[in-house]
Amino acid sequence: MRAALLLLAAVLLTGCAADLTNEEPSPRLDLPSDARSQLIVNFKAGNNVFRNADWDQFKSSWRAAIQSEASTYGYSVTEQVGPISTAPTPGLLLVIKVNDFRYVTESEPADDAWVDARVIYLDAQTAKEYGERGYNTSAPTWEGISSAMTDVQIQAFAKGIVDEIRSADSTSEPSQIAPEISAARAIDPAPTRELQLEQLNREGLRYEEYQRRYREIVGY
Repeated sequence: MRAALLLLAAVLLTGCAADLTNEEPSPRLDLPSDARSQLIVNFKAGNNVFRNADWDQFKSSWRAAIQSEASTYGYSVTEQVGPISTAPTPGLLLVIKVNDFRYVTESEPADDAWVDARVIYLDAQTAKEYGERGYNTSAPTWEGISSAMTDVQIQAFAKGIVDEIRSADSTSEPSQIAPEISAARAIDPAPTRELQLEQLNREGLRYEEYQRRYREIVGY
């Protein structure tokens, strides 16, 4: 399982965005009913996002949008910061990989906002993958979003995520082990040590966790 988690983490940090414009509609997810009410979000920045000055604000807005939408149905939302890890209780781990975005507020009407992201739905206890969805404002599914502001687009995405979970087919089949993640997703080269350290510095971790992660990155 650890190997699969590490591979998934590497893929999320390196995978390039798929062309979603002509993507066929995805089949409904098949999710265990006891996992839906506990949602865990883990944001991952693509290589184009590491140096975006609005990254923290973007994450905060999307997290708040999911919390607002999920609370309507009694779902709880927590955030997992850093490496992907499993949880001791049933739940859904939503790994939100943001390939690129342009953050636009109401006071910045000059250019349209846009988002290129995908969400991978995992079992929180085993990291079994249930499926993934693209969230791209240039795709037919989302191009009808009327507002040019990022927060409005993110709210629409959050509603789509929660609706996806609510409408998913139910299964009682237990998830025993995490599947191997296809190596075909690992297209781009791995992020440089500089980018990894830059991301680490932005996460605001406690000293002990920061030191542990720093040693993992630099290799001692």
